[in-house]
Amino acid sequence: MPVHDVFKARQGGVCVGGKLEGGAMRPGSKVLLVPGCEVATVKSLEVDGKDHAPLALAGDSADVLLSGIDAAALHAGAVLCHPEFPVHLAVKFTVQVLVLQVSLPILKGHAVTVHAHTAREAGVISGLLGLCDSKTGQRKQHKPRCLLSGQTALIEVTPVRPMPLERFADVKTLGRIALREGGRTVAVGVVTAINE
Repeated sequence: MPVHDVFKARQGGVCVGGKLEGGAMRPGSKVLLVPGCEVATVKSLEVDGKDHAPLALAGDSADVLLSGIDAAALHAGAVLCHPEFPVHLAVKFTVQVLVLQVSLPILKGHAVTVHAHTAREAGVISGLLGLCDSKTGQRKQHKPRCLLSGQTALIEVTPVRPMPLERFADVKTLGRIALREGGRTVAVGVVTAINE
């Protein structure tokens, strides 16, 4: 569950809001916070506006009251997951992107803001790996010098701080990203590999 909002609960403790992207959660469940690798316990759930819900399933919007975790560790963009199946913390990742309308070509070293699920992090395009056919996804050209509007390409992105991400093939909602610069979206795409 990507964390969208963090707030103090009336009952004491800290509450996080977000949408469950996979699996299920119930009071008493143990959850792992990524990044931070802290384990917390679910005290209660509010699902779609209903207090004290017995269960939250994939697709539900939920407010989760947590215990056993420091409120300072929680922030929008973090992910709650099962402790035995943690979300990857990506230091570098490969993305297949579609370059949108850009006024200048995108070069290696281009600074961008990476948006993925509820996370937002500054980063840099650390490598242009190849141009792809927009229909088949097959690589056409290896290591282009620059990317222009309308091109589909494989690139490597390095965020300033590690981000919780998954491959698009594994978890679709945690594998979609947008690259923005100066308030404009310059490219959108899907994570194909996580290079930890």
